Amino acid sequence: VISHVATEAMSAESNLAMTEIYRRSTAPSGATRTRTMIRRFFDGLDLVDPGLVWVSQWAPGAIVDASEPEASTLLAGVAGKPVRAN
Repeated sequence: VISHVATEAMSAESNLAMTEIYRRSTAPSGATRTRTMIRRFFDGLDLVDPGLVWVSQWAPGAIVDASEPEASTLLAGVAGKPVRAN
């Protein structure tokens, strides 16, 4: 299970501000990433539907209005090991 800040929903200014927050945090290795970069964390795994989507699409109505799911700036995905046929 991964949730991660995605740059696609952020202005360049917001992305720079978020990068600075990460830099000053207790986890300085944190970074914003593109959807493609986040998707690579799931390489070799089977993504569960609905796949790598905005967090509000995993829990509609929870935090962000579904008409603007990217407003959360967070993508989320769940995956498992591929099932092997015997």
